Amino acid sequence: MDNNELQGLERLKKNLATQPQSLEDLWLSQPGLWQALGWKKSQLKLWLRCQTDVRYTGDEPSTKTGKKSPEAMLFEMEAQAVGSQPDLGEEVARILKGVGRPMPVTQLKNKLPAGLLATEPMIKAAAAKHPHLVLAGPMIKLVQ
Repeated sequence: MDNNELQGLERLKKNLATQPQSLEDLWLSQPGLWQALGWKKSQLKLWLRCQTDVRYTGDEPSTKTGKKSPEAMLFEMEAQAVGSQPDLGEEVARILKGVGRPMPVTQLKNKLPAGLLATEPMIKAAAAKHPHLVLAGPMIKLVQ
């Protein structure tokens, strides 16, 4: 998964923070992302169900039949998760400050606080955005 794909998934979650959306709407909103990931709609549904900060709110009645459809599953961000997730870049900076030296991304990943799950590409992307972090090969450095 590359940085553009990760950003696409983050955008999707930010959109869910503003209003609940059906699985169908999410699927139709970013066809290029699903194609790049090689995902089918069932994989999107699985990914959404695995996100700890995304809540499944049930089925929305179909506008055609008036019956509930699995295609119209509604997803939204958990209320306490919106705006309360720690900033990954800040967490990495805090860890590096405590250690006092640059660290490989793989080691940083293991030092993240419990409950803050991130992939190596997510850590690299957060470090690239942070004003006091620099990527140097497999290492991340803290600069002041």
